[in-house]
Parts: sequence; C-alpha cells; structure tokens
Amino acid sequence: GKRSPDGRFREYAWAREIARAIVADINDLGYDAELLVPEEYDVCLSARCYRVNSWCDRLGKRNVLCVSIHVNAAGKGDRWYNATGWSAYTCRGQTSSDKLADCLYKQAGLWLPGHRLRMDKTDGDPDIEAEFTILRKRRLRVHAYSRKMASKIVKKASGSWSRKKGKRPSSDCT
Repeated sequence: GKRSPDGRFREYAWAREIARAIVADINDLGYDAELLVPEEYDVCLSARCYRVNSWCDRLGKRNVLCVSIHVNAAGKGDRWYNATGWSAYTCRGQTSSDKLADCLYKQAGLWLPGHRLRMDKTDGDPDIEAEFTILRKRRLRVHAYSRKMASKIVKKASGSWSRKKGKRPSSDCT
C-alpha cells in the first residue's frame, strides 16, 4: 500500500490506529461503533461498500453512520513533503452528510490550529463533494450527529498535531 518515501509510515496502519481509537471513544459516548475494516491488509472498496450496505440492511440506514478515515503519505522519492491539510468529503448534492461535515469542519478549526482546512464553498458549505466509491455505492445517509462525536473524530485523527491537546473545544453543533 501507500507509504512514506522512507517506507516507515504506512497509510493503512495509521488509518486503522486512528479508526480504532475513534471507535473506542464513540463507544464510550454510548453509541455502538464498529470498524469497517478491522483487517491489517487492504480490503477492496466494493467489499467495504458491501459491508456498509449489509449494516444498513440489518440495522436500518437511519441507524448507520459511516466515517472513512484516510491519510496521504506526502512525498516523492526519498523526500517528505510538509503536508498540513485536512478535509471532509461528502457525496454530491445537499444531503444530511453535509450536516456532519459542517460539525467536523468546526471541530477541525478548533483542534487543528495552524493547519489548512481544505474546503469547497461553491455550494454554500465547506465540504468537498466527490464521487468516491465509498460515498456513492452505499445506502446510508447521515441522520444523527453530535458535537461530541465530531470532536472525538477530529481530535483522534489530529493526534499529536493538536496544540490544544487536553482542552475541550466546543462548537454549536448539537
């Protein structure tokens, strides 16, 4: 899989580590949370979509929230790039996923000072709309979100980058 120029940083390993921490924190908030990809090897996108859709069929799509964690190992050859950006992608159009993305952006602004928040406000909100497979080929829509959940997701994903570590930012997401 993708990795840093020196091979020490593996994208999948970082994503799994952060996802495990987010799942634990969301469970601590009283929600049921599971890893979409618990394996330590790459699972193809169609299998990931099948898993999400199976959860939607079993639990009802109004009861499923899918957050896909990704990182890019920025570099070329043996040279690291100084990547400091963050973004949230949703499917095209105004959907309930935009509401969660709004909360994530508010929390990212609090937990990631000094980092570039990449956004596309052409449709009135900050999320970037894309046709990624995981966004297109699943049945769910986001209907429930909270400031605490958005904060946990961004805080865990920010890891050691956050200068406000240990503090509890708040926003008007409810």
